[in-house]
Amino acid sequence: LNDNVSLGLSINLKYATIPESVKYIGEYAFRGTQLKEVKLADDCEYYSTSFPHNCVVNGGIIKT
Repeated sequence: LNDNVSLGLSINLKYATIPESVKYIGEYAFRGTQLKEVKLADDCEYYSTSFPHNCVVNGGIIKT
């Protein structure tokens, strides 16, 4: 998922499991959602800004 591209997901989405085929999640990809928890493949890279501030991210590699 590229930087600054919102998925247009439902704002009511609370939990998500991202498929293992996804290897990168760009900044602000899930902005506008109410995600509380997300599960990523261990090799999926993401930014601290990829998900809402209080979202718990399980798995993945945070990019700096």
